[in-house]
Amino acid sequence: MNVEKQESSVAEAKQTEKKLCVVIPYYKAIHQPMALLYAIRSLCAYLLADFKVVVIGDKEDWFSPELVHVPSSLSAVDTDSIIDDAFTKVTLVEHISDEFILMMPDTFLLTPLSVSHMLISKASESLEFNTGLPFGVDIKQVMQYLTAMPDEPLTMEICQHCSSHDRPVVVDWRKNEWLLPVVSANPNPAKFKELVDKRFFMRYSKEGWSGFLQDKLKVMYPNKSKYEV
Repeated sequence: MNVEKQESSVAEAKQTEKKLCVVIPYYKAIHQPMALLYAIRSLCAYLLADFKVVVIGDKEDWFSPELVHVPSSLSAVDTDSIIDDAFTKVTLVEHISDEFILMMPDTFLLTPLSVSHMLISKASESLEFNTGLPFGVDIKQVMQYLTAMPDEPLTMEICQHCSSHDRPVVVDWRKNEWLLPVVSANPNPAKFKELVDKRFFMRYSKEGWSGFLQDKLKVMYPNKSKYEV
């Protein structure tokens, strides 16, 4: 075996041991179970990588053995509590990838995307990490933070900095292709169709979860994933 093939084999072996993880915090008190199902289907349809899904929080009856579930419960369900709980529990995942992707269950991929699209940090126009879109996290940096400051909660801001991608892309749905926000129960169907074909990700707000959106998701992601029984 030549050197190039040998290095390739070693790399493949390491990848098998620590397959890229997509970590999704999910709590029934705040999240929609059908949204989680379609979010996972969107990953399987459009993420151009070999990965495994890890759900931290509550469990649904349709979870298959392929899905890694870490049980957890929360008394508070604000964003920082969810992030702190997820990143504390993620250290319990066996063979967690050195860099994993955090993705919220209200987010859907709309087009084929590379791992780089998922890993890169994303910020609003004011450079705040409040877009809710997927980003990559270095597990070693998380462990270092938890060890150094065990009593301090992990916030979205801190977790975004636990990444090797320190130059975020700016997300502005009016100006670039990164996000389609659904903030109304009755979006304009023509405008929705126009934008859904031009954006990378879609997210809905509390007001945006509606019969309209559920009908669209059912059509957009019809294929059952391996993470469903």
